[in-house]
Amino acid sequence: MRCLFMPKIGLFFVIIVNFSVIEALAESTSPHHSVYTVNNINQLYESEGKAQSLAGLVSPSQQPQSSLMRNNTLQQGSTAAQAGSVLGSADGVKQASTSSTAASSSRVRVDAYGTSSPQSIAPYTTAGAYATSTSSSTSATSVAVTSAPWRATGKLYFNVKGKPYECTAAMIMPGLLVTAAHCVYDFGTNTSAGWHTDFVFAPAQTDSTRPYGSWTATSEIVPTPYYNGTDTCTQRGIVCNDDIAILTMATQSGKLPGAVVGWYGYAWNGYSYVTSFGGASLASLTQLGYPEALDSGVRMERTDGIGSYWTSGNLKNTVMGSAQTGGSSGGPWLANFGTRPTVGSGANLGSSSNSNVIVGVTSWGYTTVGDNVQGASWFGTDTEYPASSYTDSKGVNRGAGNIGFLIRQACNAAPDHC
Repeated sequence: MRCLFMPKIGLFFVIIVNFSVIEALAESTSPHHSVYTVNNINQLYESEGKAQSLAGLVSPSQQPQSSLMRNNTLQQGSTAAQAGSVLGSADGVKQASTSSTAASSSRVRVDAYGTSSPQSIAPYTTAGAYATSTSSSTSATSVAVTSAPWRATGKLYFNVKGKPYECTAAMIMPGLLVTAAHCVYDFGTNTSAGWHTDFVFAPAQTDSTRPYGSWTATSEIVPTPYYNGTDTCTQRGIVCNDDIAILTMATQSGKLPGAVVGWYGYAWNGYSYVTSFGGASLASLTQLGYPEALDSGVRMERTDGIGSYWTSGNLKNTVMGSAQTGGSSGGPWLANFGTRPTVGSGANLGSSSNSNVIVGVTSWGYTTVGDNVQGASWFGTDTEYPASSYTDSKGVNRGAGNIGFLIRQACNAAPDHC
């Protein structure tokens, strides 16, 4: 299997800023400023290896609790799960089976529930965000991933202590990228040594093709509670309130990446969630990501499912069923994903009028293969970022809670990127 990574391409220095003079101590961000010297940023570097299946902790037979979850960052060059036997389908496309007894009574079930995930939160569909055939057309609009709104999502390459890793990220402003904090910084390190390096974003990457090029970051911002290890989590660095990061992107030929691929909206405090089915707060969500265990991690995958708002003490998360794995971390969870149709007099699309709105990014998943549940830090107010409004230096309200504060800080530092 071929894995792609970007090796070390520059020098870095770190500036740590604490904004607690004007905010409560927890309400601050820790930025890292990157300086790149690059000759050919579009060059692909290749490495042979297999995907890592991260070590399990405890059997996930119940809803999220301490010691049940893991982060979903994927290191390249490790061991993958063994593939099953191959059968032919009616249209000639190959499909995989886990064993020759795939049609036995033990497999008469709805596969999208996984093998033993809590069915109350786990229904989903995971599939490739691409067509199996472009038919007679080769235009970009016939291939989902290279078209809007998919193309604002892409693979995020970076190094951790010199070793190549990968996550997923998405444009959230013309020049700002959102991903998981654990893709950017080692939780609780509390020094400059915790920063990951050499960030390269490849929007809409498919196989070895980067249709919109590669984009570097000029700075990265993580919440200070994540930086110093005081964030609310079920265990150290796993299932946390604020596993969210913002990257400020460099320009190419005078353009920000959002001017090329577009960007998504974002919302907070339960946008699109409704109280339903036994009193749970639920939302219909779409997750995009590049999990290594699906299509070798080089094609975008899409999961559609029901996101459930989940709390435990001061912790706030969203949980949903998903077959995505390591490498999907940082991928957007979107409400109302897709192209909004023109609505005539006989139809109504519902009360949430905005399309393609990020309400979280992939943070963690269950440990056992087949127990297909993942989670995201809640976009909105929490113990660390309690304000209902964070206004930037231009007087623009950037939202509530963690996401509002992070966007405000990024826009204050780079207003032309917002």
